[in-house]
Amino acid sequence: VNADLLVYDDLGAAPKTQRDIAENYFFALLDERCKEKRPMVVATNYSMGEIDAAYGERCSSRLLDKQCFRGFLLKGEDLRLRRD
Repeated sequence: VNADLLVYDDLGAAPKTQRDIAENYFFALLDERCKEKRPMVVATNYSMGEIDAAYGERCSSRLLDKQCFRGFLLKGEDLRLRRD
């Protein structure tokens, strides 16, 4: 929570059986980072609708809060699927 910069990679990779726990911890993390104005990078393949469905409205709403977070959509091919 107190790191100068926190990077949360692959949001949505948690097993579905752990989503309730993940939702509560993830929201607490987002909320604390936002209150303390500490930067955080969240990488995911999920759309905002999928984040809302998996982690709840509180998390998706917090991620859309422009005072705390800024979204970037990166598009491109999945390099793991390339067969060069």
